[in-house]
Amino acid sequence: HLANKMRYTNVPGQQSLNQIDAMDMLILLDLIGDKSVQFQNFFDRTTGKYYNRLRDIESGLFRSYNNNAYKRTVFSADVRGSFIEDDHVPFLHLDVPILHLISVPFPSTWHRDTDNEANLDFPSITHLRNVMKIFVIEYLHLNPQIC
Repeated sequence: HLANKMRYTNVPGQQSLNQIDAMDMLILLDLIGDKSVQFQNFFDRTTGKYYNRLRDIESGLFRSYNNNAYKRTVFSADVRGSFIEDDHVPFLHLDVPILHLISVPFPSTWHRDTDNEANLDFPSITHLRNVMKIFVIEYLHLNPQIC
């Protein structure tokens, strides 16, 4: 698994810091292309503040969009106590905080013949891209003028 490889790989130039210990969190985006995409907060204790920031960013975008723009909430206020088995589990076992953005319920096209490009909802994808772009710019303290 990638997580184990990263556990035993040092950060370049850092003799005592492996790639896992250097991670602030793992953000896993999954099942994000459907028009009914809906995220919930799975790990409120460890990454809830980041999930809530995504919700705040989304609210701000809604205020800035024109009247014809996408205005369906993707980031629900729900805190979900259940667990979805996914690619993040090996990282979770190594104590990496997880921000799991997976659409719940799963899209109706998931793992079917209709799970293809024809069923991607580009307004939803564009909206999610806008939210994530702002989040990454803020998190990494980048200059938004050059991003």
